[in-house]
Amino acid sequence: MVMMSDALRFSGLRAGNRSGWWLLASAWVVRLVITVVFFAAAIPKIIDPAGFALSVHRYQLLPLWMEAPVAIIVPWLEIVLALSLLTSRNWRMASAILTVMLMLAFTGMVAWAWFHHLNIDCGCFSTDASGQTIGLWHFVRNGLLIAAAGWSLYVDARTPCSLTAKDDS
Repeated sequence: MVMMSDALRFSGLRAGNRSGWWLLASAWVVRLVITVVFFAAAIPKIIDPAGFALSVHRYQLLPLWMEAPVAIIVPWLEIVLALSLLTSRNWRMASAILTVMLMLAFTGMVAWAWFHHLNIDCGCFSTDASGQTIGLWHFVRNGLLIAAAGWSLYVDARTPCSLTAKDDS
């Protein structure tokens, strides 16, 4: 059985060591940021699935028969991942891993469109085709979101279970 003081020492979280508590606080801040971003991205897609299906079509990556199901599933996946980041430790860790994977897939799609000089809107936060065309900012934003999800995962993996005993399920 791990004693609380041993757990705190293991994680760097102990009395008088404020940096450990800042790690936990920073992880919660990035989880909240990811949640807000994913909700902001998902809501317009849920409201206009046909418009989002057209955004998916413009990438020219998927067979036609997959575009509508992807347009329905992706926004709801974003919502589920966003909410899971705010739940118990095990769910947060799984959600952070899936968030990194989803963001890597999105970044791959953006890279595909950019390298093929497709003059399209990314479809990230809007289903309107008149939005901002794909550029360097999309890679920076996705990289920051990947780093944020990675940070959340790192902090949760580093924090002993005894600190989150009431939080685990």
